[in-house]
Amino acid sequence: MNNDHALRKAAPALPAAHWFKRSRLVRIRPTPARLRVLEAIVQLGRSKVKCADISLHLAQSGAPLPAATIYCVAKEMAQAGLLMRDREDGGLTVYSLAAGV
Repeated sequence: MNNDHALRKAAPALPAAHWFKRSRLVRIRPTPARLRVLEAIVQLGRSKVKCADISLHLAQSGAPLPAATIYCVAKEMAQAGLLMRDREDGGLTVYSLAAGV
């Protein structure tokens, strides 16, 4: 067994990067901001997440992003098919992981 292969196999992959790799429909690069937003959604583990929840989670984890970046990234990932974008009764936009990704 190659030593380099063993190192890659032993290192755990980020769950967010895994979502980008699993979907053949995704036509966007997994930038650090996109990975952090997707990772936050996965870690929050809820079916519907607001951008404010993502922002709070990232700030508490020590990796904050500007609110505008979070909104843009979430919108881009919804357009690419990684996330589903819905409206709640109050008019707020919520995001969830897309089925089958």
